Amino acid sequence: MKLAVIIFIFTLASVYAPFPAGHPYNWANPYIEPVWEKFSKETQAEVYRKWLTVAPFKLALQEYKDKLDRRKMADAAAWEAAKQLIGSKLKELKQAFAGQELKPSIFSVTKDEQNHQEKVRIEQRYQTKTQIKWERFQSAFQHALYLRLAEKRALYQKFLERARLHGRQNKAAKRKLIQVKDSIEESYIENLEKLKDKLYKTWLAGEEVKDKIRSEFKKF
Repeated sequence: MKLAVIIFIFTLASVYAPFPAGHPYNWANPYIEPVWEKFSKETQAEVYRKWLTVAPFKLALQEYKDKLDRRKMADAAAWEAAKQLIGSKLKELKQAFAGQELKPSIFSVTKDEQNHQEKVRIEQRYQTKTQIKWERFQSAFQHALYLRLAEKRALYQKFLERARLHGRQNKAAKRKLIQVKDSIEESYIENLEKLKDKLYKTWLAGEEVKDKIRSEFKKF
């Protein structure tokens, strides 16, 4: 029954034990804790030991999924920024070609020698809508590029942890195979010794029978 519950937990959440806040698999605690509390301390320790074997791979897998989701959202944001930039550039080119490009006009009030006030138009440096959209696109593109690289790094880490897990499992399997082989050899040697003892006792019994027969013949 306990084995079936462990398999169920692994299938449901891919984890073996309750997890603290902030852990990638913390969301599975409501499903795990009711069953986990029914386990004995020995069973909990054994299950947790098994989880520690696969934990690095599971965490790397979760990290890759998180980076993948974030990269997709960043790509979508970058594409949206790119579309807005292209639209703004086309509009700006159209206005510039038609001589309708909008520029801010700011008037400054000055006074001449006769203390007469006069408005003088000055031009100040400013950012057009297209320049602002350029900056937004650049920021979104850099963020998407960073997450794409982070995703590739997480993907490699996932493959690395999977290879390590495979290596640990192979090593454990080989160790178990050696143990089984040693056990079989010990059992074989033990049985062989028992057979030798039986054969020796049988030979001794045969010698005793021969001696008795010889003694009987000597009487005649």
